[in-house]
Order: sequence, then structure tokens, then C-alpha cells
Amino acid sequence: MADIIHSISITASPEAIFDAITTQKGLSSWWTEHVKAEPTEGSTATFGFNDGEIEFHMHVDELAPGTRVRWTCSTDFPDWNGTTLRFDISVRDDGVAMLGFRHMGWESGSEHLARCNTDWGRLMYYLKDYLETGSDTPMMR
Repeated sequence: MADIIHSISITASPEAIFDAITTQKGLSSWWTEHVKAEPTEGSTATFGFNDGEIEFHMHVDELAPGTRVRWTCSTDFPDWNGTTLRFDISVRDDGVAMLGFRHMGWESGSEHLARCNTDWGRLMYYLKDYLETGSDTPMMR
């Protein structure tokens, strides 16, 4: 099994970071415009790409306000299906908020894994930009 791992500092409160990764407004501001999501454990968030041609469904497994979000993916893409995405929010001793991200459980070290690793790295900066500047420009439209 292979995992994608990223970590980024963000000048925002843990609560603001949590909202950006759990609410429809937050998610559509940095990831994709085509989101249906609510911050409720047990719900399913839907992310659309290529004008709805591709959909990813994320079962919301865990919501710990200000500290953690965990999803399980179900989709027709075999590399993503059954993988787990986890966002861990913490605050360093100097007061800087940190977001740790893991996309876990990939079956292989495929080219698709490498491409998604790059995309997730870029997405972390779109999320940071949204939280620090208010930019409402998702990476995917």
C-alpha cells in the first residue's frame, strides 16, 4: 500500500481550516466548484469534475471540530476506491496552525498515484490561499 502525505502551515484558526474542509462553501472555494457536502458524520460528500463527467463520493467517517476530518472514497476509479483521506489540524508552540494531509491505502505506486500526489500538493496551496487571502478560486472548475 502507498500513501500520499503533505503538511502545510496556514495563517488561520483551526476552526476556519476545519470549515474549509467540511462545508460546501469551503470546499468549493479551493478544490472544485462542483461540491455537495455538509459537515455531518455519516453523510456523503460528492465532488464533480469535468462538468460532472467524473464524480467522487466521500463518506464522512469522522469530524472532530478543529482537529480532524476523515473520509472514505467510493468511485469508479479503482485507484481511489476504498482509499481514506485524512486532514489533521494542529497548532505549533509558536501559534502557527498546521494542516497534515494523508490520502491512504493506494493499491500501487502507479503513475496515477504520482499525478495525484502532485495535485494534492497544489491543492494544499489553493486551500492556504483561500484561508489567508479569501481567494475564492478552486483548482478545478
